[in-house]
Amino acid sequence: LQDKEGRILATEVLIPILSVRNIIRRGALLELRGQMVTGEEGMYTFEQCLAQFIKNGILSKEYAKEFSKFPNYI
Repeated sequence: LQDKEGRILATEVLIPILSVRNIIRRGALLELRGQMVTGEEGMYTFEQCLAQFIKNGILSKEYAKEFSKFPNYI
């Protein structure tokens, strides 16, 4: 948190819409991230959540990157 101590909840949302269920059924799990990035039906990735925190001034970009599995996507 910028200039404060505390915790915030960073999340990602995957909604089991038809296309997501088909990806899982086919075992093509690497495609799930791409499906989430589109934002369809309110889905978003952890990195998109962190980016929103950065945009809102809640986190610094450097700090957010420490917690991301894919820091280049922030």
